[in-house]
Amino acid sequence: MTDDRQPLRRAQQDELRDVSSTVVDDAQWLDNDEKHAWRALLQMSGRVLSKIDAQLRCDGDITLGDYEILVCLRDETDCRLRIGDLAERLLYSTSRLTYRIDLLVKRDLVERQPSDEDGRVTYAVLTRSGCDILDALAPLHLDEVRRVVFDHLTPEQVTNFRNALEAVTGAND
Repeated sequence: MTDDRQPLRRAQQDELRDVSSTVVDDAQWLDNDEKHAWRALLQMSGRVLSKIDAQLRCDGDITLGDYEILVCLRDETDCRLRIGDLAERLLYSTSRLTYRIDLLVKRDLVERQPSDEDGRVTYAVLTRSGCDILDALAPLHLDEVRRVVFDHLTPEQVTNFRNALEAVTGAND
């Protein structure tokens, strides 16, 4: 019985190679500049985000993702957002954000507040402790962002960098 299966596997493998070869032949490959830009983006984002996350963990025992949540809430006039709106803004799934909010609630950095108008809606609200940790971490965080990103760029490069990122982000909204 094993012998009967072996030729089938070989035939399937040959068929897959044929399909794969056609797909590869039809691919629109990146040119050399695009390839290097793409790889540099991957390396840069991985390294920069890792360094900034490590700094926030060390200085404030908070992740970069949690810091982003707190900053989004602080940016609001009343320091609160509907959880669904916050998830959309951060490009998180609602379940992922709910998990993160649970952890922040346990640390008294955020609280949940039901809507008075709609019982189905819950707000994430920045607490006094959440404001305090942002106040303490902001100078350290900004120094680290400047150190790992902007200290290596000229003002013209910063402008070009921002324009390129906004173009790609805008095209993918």
